[in-house]
Amino acid sequence: MARRDPNYLMWGAYHGLGIVVHQSWRRSRPRAWVQGTLPAPVHALFGWLVTSQFVILSFVWTKDAEFSAALSAYATLLGIGGAP
Repeated sequence: MARRDPNYLMWGAYHGLGIVVHQSWRRSRPRAWVQGTLPAPVHALFGWLVTSQFVILSFVWTKDAEFSAALSAYATLLGIGGAP
């Protein structure tokens, strides 16, 4: 049976939001804006870094057993709260 705790629901919503942002960005930005701004390898590296950080941050939702603990971990990562 599938788990139905809030953390896994938030993990799914987080990834869904990422897909929406990615698709909106691809459709709205002009191609000419990206071309010539950065060399292709640098642009690819930047895209890889942003994607990997997004995925790594998504693991917070599956790490903590409680929803409030996951929110506290995000606050700590973003420098909003103190270390646990």
